Amino acid sequence: MDGSAIKGLELNEGGDACIRESSGMISRIYVQGYDTWLHPHDLVISMRKHFASCGDVIHVYIPGCFSTAPRELNRFALVYLRGEGAEEKALKLSGSNMIVVVRGEGAQENALILTRTNMIFAKGEGARTNMIVVKAYPFGANDLDSELAPMRDADNRHLYLMGVRGYESTLHVDYVKDLLMKHFSECGRIFHVSVGPRLAIVSPVGQDTVDKAL
Repeated sequence: MDGSAIKGLELNEGGDACIRESSGMISRIYVQGYDTWLHPHDLVISMRKHFASCGDVIHVYIPGCFSTAPRELNRFALVYLRGEGAEEKALKLSGSNMIVVVRGEGAQENALILTRTNMIFAKGEGARTNMIVVKAYPFGANDLDSELAPMRDADNRHLYLMGVRGYESTLHVDYVKDLLMKHFSECGRIFHVSVGPRLAIVSPVGQDTVDKAL
């Protein structure tokens, strides 16, 4: 990616774009062992907390979770990390207990919950642990293609939000917008680009586009 235009990027499944300052190579890991009846939002937040010590968690992809009908989550998720040694650190968490905070299940007020690898502060929420398995799943790997294929069409219709910064703030807004649109359109369909003084919001369509953008 053009360093003059882009310093870093992060996706947020909740709909709010955000960004982290650090940069570096992005790695992808495979995670399973979590409760597949969790709400997708709870799982994403829990994974972000659990792997935060490994590097920047820039994206959590749960295949097939955008179905309109409530149903069981996919048995595995893919987590995208950025930072030196992030993958190696994440692999060491295989077999660890991941705290899962579940909204509305009445944990003890102001409970402080500890595990071997994580600590969170839960207030008025329920919490439980899942022992997870973590494996490397580099870009270009195809071991999971047969499982991903039935869900990929729906996932490729989903609109994501991606935060981008690092461009020169003195440049004209329209110039930056055109630059980012052209740059990321090489990865796939881009629905919209909105440019602010320090942060631009790019809206890629589909997980395939996200993978290429990362």
